[in-house]
Amino acid sequence: MDPILVTERLHLRKLTHEDSGFILHLLNTKGWLEHIGDRGVRDIEDAEDYLDSGPLSSYGKNGFGLYLVQLKPLSSEKIGLFGFLQREELNAPDIGFAFLPEYEGKGFAFESSKALIENAQRQKLFSKLYAIVSKENFKSQKLLLKLGMGLQGDFYLQGKDEVLDLYAMEF
Repeated sequence: MDPILVTERLHLRKLTHEDSGFILHLLNTKGWLEHIGDRGVRDIEDAEDYLDSGPLSSYGKNGFGLYLVQLKPLSSEKIGLFGFLQREELNAPDIGFAFLPEYEGKGFAFESSKALIENAQRQKLFSKLYAIVSKENFKSQKLLLKLGMGLQGDFYLQGKDEVLDLYAMEF
């Protein structure tokens, strides 16, 4: 599949069922489970269901979603997810991202997020962007500030008791 965006070191493309093995691995990493939460993905079938009900559905419904982040060349290593999510609780999309532990701290999250945000601005996809992050996820908080997002205050997802931080930016 062709990339939707290309950066100096990365390709970003839509997810497909061929990425189910990667999704199974990523969604069961310590970082995902601690900062995003257990999605109950235990086998390839669960990973396909996650893709169908999440990113693949979002592409059709919203025109955006989570994208696979790969190192160049395109056939190279799958390293993470980055993209936009539309939540019922918010009046604009929020950014979501996760990378395999061995690729954290190397600037890939900043590189992919900067490219996607700039692309959304150029295409005038939306005028506001949110990010929701757990209060203990200091790495993500630092990234959001580096991207120019500002802390808005506390936030609760529907049906959840955890107090999260809400960040926002307008373009």
